[in-house]
Amino acid sequence: MVASLQAPVLFTLARTLTQMELLLDVDEADIGSVKVGQSASFTVDAFPNTHFSATITKVHLASQTIEGVVTYQTRLSVDNTQDILRPGMTSTADITVANVTNSLLVPNTALRFDPPTTRQESSNSFVSQLLPKRPHQVKKSNSAINTPHVWILENMQPKLIEVTTGLTDGLHTQILSGITQSQAVIIDVINETTP
Repeated sequence: MVASLQAPVLFTLARTLTQMELLLDVDEADIGSVKVGQSASFTVDAFPNTHFSATITKVHLASQTIEGVVTYQTRLSVDNTQDILRPGMTSTADITVANVTNSLLVPNTALRFDPPTTRQESSNSFVSQLLPKRPHQVKKSNSAINTPHVWILENMQPKLIEVTTGLTDGLHTQILSGITQSQAVIIDVINETTP
């Protein structure tokens, strides 16, 4: 018979809580952009409207897989001179990997948009007049199929414009070339039906 022993933790002692470490699990898709020295901001459930600042001090090489999700533990140094934070608090953090100023941004929906055409199938049969018509998709040029593009409105018609993209925050994407700030991109079409 083998007995399994586990030593209980009687006391957890800390000399001071003015300097703390935040252990953050970073997804494998994002870990390539995370480096020592980058700044971060985080919130804790106890103070959801307060943003705390931190600095990355170590990015661990060993991964951990929990329920099929691969993450890498990252250590952040936190200044807790206000004595608000407590050990064991759950946090959500945003790491700043790049700063971009004076840049043209478009919503990511503009990069996924494909307009329907107004041309509909012409048929004079009784059944085709009862059934609603499906709009055809505008044909894209072969070069635009695999390249980032947006649609603008030119002479009241949608026009495809190829663009060069930069950084993204998941909601907006930086546009490096292709369109100007004065051009409005199309993100959706609203079909208005007349009574």
